[in-house]
Amino acid sequence: MPKLLVEKYNLRMTTQRFEVHNDRAQRLATAVSRLRTILRDARWQVTDLALTQVSILRTLEQSGSATAAELAVAEHVTPQAVAQQLKGLKERGYILTTPDPHDGRKTMISLSEPGAALLDELLVTREVVLARAIE
Repeated sequence: MPKLLVEKYNLRMTTQRFEVHNDRAQRLATAVSRLRTILRDARWQVTDLALTQVSILRTLEQSGSATAAELAVAEHVTPQAVAQQLKGLKERGYILTTPDPHDGRKTMISLSEPGAALLDELLVTREVVLARAIE
């Protein structure tokens, strides 16, 4: 039986490779990989946002609002990387910014109505893709 190389990613974005010798595990790994590709392609049909930008929108949906520094911590990226992603999201109207009521030096970021609508569309698309995969 051929060996399957499986990649495992950790938070430091490094990859660990290990061999899978079990046929069932090999088939599962192949199915998961295909499903991930299908989900990614479905996302691209809805939006051309980067995965990090979609993740930021989801974080804002869950938290209500956050500072850029809080988003950087939540997304495990640098504040500079978040700032770049936020710029694109603001240009598209997916986020709103307001002064922090407790600290005027900070800016609070929240999800706009178009941003919430985009997340809803992505969720519906994901559910349809998963339902088809199960059938």
